[in-house]
Amino acid sequence: MAHFENSKAITTTQLYKITKNEIIEITKNNPSIIYEFIDLLASNLIDVKEQLILLAYGSVRKKTAITLLKLATTNFVNSENKITISRSNLAKSIGIAKETLIRTLHDFKVEKLIEIEPKSIKLINKKKLLKIQ
Repeated sequence: MAHFENSKAITTTQLYKITKNEIIEITKNNPSIIYEFIDLLASNLIDVKEQLILLAYGSVRKKTAITLLKLATTNFVNSENKITISRSNLAKSIGIAKETLIRTLHDFKVEKLIEIEPKSIKLINKKKLLKIQ
């Protein structure tokens, strides 16, 4: 059964298509690659499990803080060390309403954890964000 995924590149990207047969040949000739795949998949499963638990049981504040901290280590950070993502996309990625996100970001700003600009967010106190429950 075929599975399809969609994505959008946020930076210049080169894609390479590797066929199933090519993967089989690579793994036959390099058995150590299989162990690397298994390790990668196991790590991804642990991350997904943690994200699901956070989505199911985490408070809005906790979900928002963790998501901001994760985004701070990705391509969503610009040259000024600010996270550039729309409020709608951020709310969707957290699994909350945009209005709830805006209130939570305002609270974080008042608590001096972040700085907010119209199209970006700068993390001021990562240690306190990490401790939010």
